[in-house]
Amino acid sequence: MAAAASGAPAVDRRRGRSAVFSVRWKSLRSQGRMQASTPVLDVLARVLHLDDDERGYLFQLAGKPTARARRRGRQKVQPQLQRVLDDLTATPAIVQGRRGDILAWNALAAALVTDFSRIPEKHRNYPRIQFTDPAMRTLYADWESSAQISVAQLRMEAAKYPDDPRLIELVGELSLHDKQFAQWWGDHRVAARTVGTKTLNHPVVGELVLDWDTLTANTDPDQHLTVWTAEPGSPTHERLRILASWAADQSLSAAQPTR
Repeated sequence: MAAAASGAPAVDRRRGRSAVFSVRWKSLRSQGRMQASTPVLDVLARVLHLDDDERGYLFQLAGKPTARARRRGRQKVQPQLQRVLDDLTATPAIVQGRRGDILAWNALAAALVTDFSRIPEKHRNYPRIQFTDPAMRTLYADWESSAQISVAQLRMEAAKYPDDPRLIELVGELSLHDKQFAQWWGDHRVAARTVGTKTLNHPVVGELVLDWDTLTANTDPDQHLTVWTAEPGSPTHERLRILASWAADQSLSAAQPTR
């Protein structure tokens, strides 16, 4: 009870502050005297010590997208998606978050693309891997086409979150690292994560022609489950089974103690 009583004045002050600010803001807007840009709104939010909800309300009053006003913490894979990954033993699948960050994967995806666990978490990003890991250029039969799609998807993310510092850092790093990335980023193409077909030249099982599909989590629209599948009875379908068996043997060998 004491904690609730001590917190009440602070809540009342916030409500009063928001109400007064709301009335004053609407009055200024109706008179045409206040047209604030996003940076100005950010300054106002800091000066007034607004919390996330109040910042969102401020941006709504100004007619600005509220997503920019909210702080975005580090993403973690949704439990439901993790359970799906755990149950997919014959289908490669990964979960990607904002910027193409790789949040989770199953064993077959690691065998298919790369061992994501060996990559530092801050660098565990699909576009980054595509442009900085030389093995990706031989894995993808048409690396340029796949990489261009990744750049277009990343630009779509930039349209949603233009002020994301990690995305800005990623784009800057890849632009300096790779001339093709810089060129394609300048083309301003955009693409959503949907469906497609990719041909991979896998070093263990050979050519794989895979259909990929993307499912978006309702619990977090910024998390996407991507699965690679093959037509039943096709050579690729059989080679995926061989790859799964090979990956299981590798995992078993790694778990055995050395003598």
